Amino acid sequence: MGLSLATMNRLAGVAILPMMLVAILAFSRAARPAASVPFPADGVLVVANLRAEALTFHDLSSGETSTLALPGPPHELLPFNGRLYVTLGRANLVAEIDPAGPGILRLLDLTGEPHGIAEREGSLLVTLDKANAVVTIDPATFTEVHRQPTGETPHVVATSPQGVFVTDSRHNTVRSLEPSLATAPTGELPEGLAIVGDRVVTADYLSGSLSVFDAGSLAPLGSIATGPGPVRVAAIDGRRALVTTQGDPRLLIVDVTRLRAEKELEVPARPDGICFSPDGRYVGIASNAAGTVSVFATDGWRPAGALTAGDGPGACLWLPSR
Repeated sequence: MGLSLATMNRLAGVAILPMMLVAILAFSRAARPAASVPFPADGVLVVANLRAEALTFHDLSSGETSTLALPGPPHELLPFNGRLYVTLGRANLVAEIDPAGPGILRLLDLTGEPHGIAEREGSLLVTLDKANAVVTIDPATFTEVHRQPTGETPHVVATSPQGVFVTDSRHNTVRSLEPSLATAPTGELPEGLAIVGDRVVTADYLSGSLSVFDAGSLAPLGSIATGPGPVRVAAIDGRRALVTTQGDPRLLIVDVTRLRAEKELEVPARPDGICFSPDGRYVGIASNAAGTVSVFATDGWRPAGALTAGDGPGACLWLPSR
């Protein structure tokens, strides 16, 4: 069931900071990479900081940075209907955030370590790593309304008009939940998932490759070597995707129709989250080890500079200006 703010505070005790604790910090930029194009001045770049158990909000138009403490480590972020939804894995919670505050509005208790999150026809879909299921949440009541079993460790979920897809990370499979049930083998430990045009793409961390499938049938279409540790993949358009690799820290631009990498960029250690600006002109890459978000212009993939993030940045999201 959904937890009100008052109920959550009673449960939290001294172990959790007050929900509305927001520290206003000085806006800062890291030195790497060296800028060759103007830094963006529009939007709010949100970073999920795993070790700090907080969200960092960089308001690029005002130059202010604020931090919202959370009752657990944030994994994935989803904007929906003016709210921001965050999975807090080890805390077994999903948080509904008002990004304008910022502040926590509601918490939903979901035992089983919620991790991936996506929207489908007005509902929220959340994967439970340790419960081997995907749950459907009604955002109006903030309650679970349906649960569907999956394979072991359904790490991430992605949706598109073609359907709903989930990676069973410990089973090394990708699974279609809608419009029909189907599974297909991937490389080892599929950590990332994206739908690129009419193709489903998984980032297979231990195999050092991407697996590419037809979205309609999950028929395998081939693979793309990435080097060690691909962790995330995100669609650029109907044929290209970005991939972050952690073994050799790079950002790859790949053509999933031709099954090849087109370009690679150096980024700081342990790159993770990928977030496009609302106008698509920039992309941010969160680097876990460096505690930064590197920003590139998508026209030519030139560096625009970087922001300092919190402790252990993972996922990131770029919202329109408030």
